[in-house]
Amino acid sequence: MDQANNTKGFILNAVTINSERNIVPVDITGIVSDIQFFEHLDKPYVTGNIVISDSVRLYDRLDIQGAEEVIIEMQMNLDGPKVRRKFYITKIKVAQKTNETTEMVALNIADDWLFRSTTKNVNKAFSGSPDSIIAQIAEEYLGLEVVREGNFVFQNEMKVIVPNLTPLQAIMWIRQRATTDDGMPFYVYNDFITNRLNISDVVTLTSQVPYNRRKPFLYGVTDALVVDETQHAYLPIKAYKVKDVQNMLSLVDKGLISSTHSFFHTSHNKIRNHSFNIQKDVFDRVELDRSKSYKFSQEFKIDDENITNLGSRKISRISSSGPFEIGATANYKSYSEETDPSDHIRKITARAMRHFLVKDPISIRVDGKAFIRGDYNMTIGNCVRLLFLANRPNTTSGGTKLDMSKSGDYVVYSSKHTFSLTRYDVELECVKIASYNDEGSMLT
Repeated sequence: MDQANNTKGFILNAVTINSERNIVPVDITGIVSDIQFFEHLDKPYVTGNIVISDSVRLYDRLDIQGAEEVIIEMQMNLDGPKVRRKFYITKIKVAQKTNETTEMVALNIADDWLFRSTTKNVNKAFSGSPDSIIAQIAEEYLGLEVVREGNFVFQNEMKVIVPNLTPLQAIMWIRQRATTDDGMPFYVYNDFITNRLNISDVVTLTSQVPYNRRKPFLYGVTDALVVDETQHAYLPIKAYKVKDVQNMLSLVDKGLISSTHSFFHTSHNKIRNHSFNIQKDVFDRVELDRSKSYKFSQEFKIDDENITNLGSRKISRISSSGPFEIGATANYKSYSEETDPSDHIRKITARAMRHFLVKDPISIRVDGKAFIRGDYNMTIGNCVRLLFLANRPNTTSGGTKLDMSKSGDYVVYSSKHTFSLTRYDVELECVKIASYNDEGSMLT
């Protein structure tokens, strides 16, 4: 790649490969043709691909075996901050000849701490709140900083014995136990820009003000909107895709719309029953802005009965009680234990919201310029505003010009950064739990 040319939206300063078998790091910047990075809200690490056009026998001379260190450094422009990231090669995805003297080699890469985590084993007791335990594991085993955002974790003093997991597996296992007071789930994730783990709850993520509120991403011809009145500028969406969405049947099948749950406490020999209703146990717990409504209707009925009252599934769980009761002032809850039996409801609420969040995703592709900033993440975990023009915009005074189903404020759930010889694109998978009631709220 041409390091000096930043008309494509980025400057690739260096790509080097190093291992204990090499005397010095090998700079492969000049033969790199494509780089991709993948981020995900449900994964505390970044993965990627590097494609090289090898005409200098690099592939056979380096003898790549799948544990080599890769350092990538890039920036948006010559004056901008640099992004420097360490990866490890996890495998050679493909290698094939393109002509007699050149070979195309694609390498899969993964974060430094994902590779190191895979080599470690955690068999140890931890105590504290779920977020503090996550921070302990991240610091002790991976040397990572954990940044907490948003609401407090409801589960406070608990004690767990990590059962033979890698550090990252242990972190995700503990994360499943964390909820807010309203039962909203937490996410632990990492982005391409920062070398840290972020912990945030779904309400904090979805209630953010979109960072592009004054410059939304738009699909369609801008002449259909009165730009002079709204004082908006628009960034074009190059392409979008909606696929496998609105899977209500799957949610019903999993018991996430309506179900009956039984929690059996072994030491007290008691059963706590709860009739779960997604409207009462999820949506009514979190109040939305008046301009929005949840993307869920209570009007659906089966055999004249509302689907939120059907009790489609019966689910039973056994919970240990009091294994760490060691005195009047030094008691800890175990992993699945709750002091008040009613607190088990938060487990169901969190699982339902986690699935509901990804019920209606949309994927967009936009220009990547300005996405590389050495000090700020602009992809996963952020809120963005997307506008889609209606297929037949109503041009009369007060008429709707936007597709109200697709348009709205979304949380970036996953992203793919693609750096090529000619351009830099970003694909964003975006999710939302609510839609605006009118287009005026999106254009102010």
